[in-house]
Amino acid sequence: MRLFTMPSRPIERFDSSGVVVDLLPGLLGESQITVAHVAAGGTIGAHPTAHRQLLAVVSGVGQVRGEDGTVQGIGPGSLVLWDTGESHQTWATTDLVAVVVEAVGVIDLARRFPEGLDDHANVVHQA
Repeated sequence: MRLFTMPSRPIERFDSSGVVVDLLPGLLGESQITVAHVAAGGTIGAHPTAHRQLLAVVSGVGQVRGEDGTVQGIGPGSLVLWDTGESHQTWATTDLVAVVVEAVGVIDLARRFPEGLDDHANVVHQA
């Protein structure tokens, strides 16, 4: 077994505020995985994705916006997928923790991940 420390850094690009990310190792240089900590009232500012991007909410409540401008609520268990080049933004209503995966390849959501409203979380999932 080997133990490592995840490096952390604040994110201020794109007018982001209240955001700190923990960096995880990439996969074959084709993906980037981070853990985003967004303080209540903070935002990951509007910007286009460099690759397909998946936001998986671990804790907290917030909102996301995609290319079409629609704002949707998110909470624990929400998965949000943005396509390459899609402009998007995330806001935290409460302190929010999410795993962010940026991938060049396919993100397979076909079978195990239902798209749409989750009655238990009362939030909308996008895929």
